[in-house]
Amino acid sequence: MIAYTDFFNMALIALTRCISIVFTQYNVPGITKFSSPKVTMISCLLLWLLTFIILSPTTFGAEGFGTFGYDQTHGKCEIKQCKEQASDSNISPSGWYFLGASTVPCLIIIASYIMISLFITAHSRRMTKVHPGRKSTVDATRINVTVLAIAISYFIFTFPVLPIEFGLLDTYLPENTAFNTLCIMSWYWWIYASNFLIYVATTQEFRTIYRLFLGDLAFKLGATSLAEKLLPP
Repeated sequence: MIAYTDFFNMALIALTRCISIVFTQYNVPGITKFSSPKVTMISCLLLWLLTFIILSPTTFGAEGFGTFGYDQTHGKCEIKQCKEQASDSNISPSGWYFLGASTVPCLIIIASYIMISLFITAHSRRMTKVHPGRKSTVDATRINVTVLAIAISYFIFTFPVLPIEFGLLDTYLPENTAFNTLCIMSWYWWIYASNFLIYVATTQEFRTIYRLFLGDLAFKLGATSLAEKLLPP
């Protein structure tokens, strides 16, 4: 449930960015309310509610939706086939849940970042035509590379887990359940780490902020020489 909520949270972040960058430029009435702290809090609560609704067939024991339990092969708690349904299909119900809960956010992320990319590119070209010879303050190439890298990272760190969730690779997995758990769960948790790495690699502002943070931390810990290298004179 946590993983599914996090996937939708990534989609919400992308959608919020799209609204903030694209729609606010056209002065759409009431659009700025979507970025308020109150709406953000309500959205987070709705994401948890949405995930619960998605899993409710299994929660309330609907036929054909499996049951919650500990999966010995994958080494983690997830949705398993009921014993009486095991002969009907070898495909785990958790695979269908994972497919839906990862594909829908993926489509939202791709659509949001495509809109951002198109808007930034069009804005940059328009500013170049209006002010020929004047360098635009918006680096369209850098922004396009950033949003493309974020979208690709979501795909890379999510969809390769699908065959495992469907149980298609169980015969090839080692018997070490702890190793399986570490590989499966840590793989899609890299989505969040990759976002920060992409921002640091493509955005000077993020590198500056992290340098100031690390410099201040080094100073607090007594590493004065390291702090002097990181902090500006």
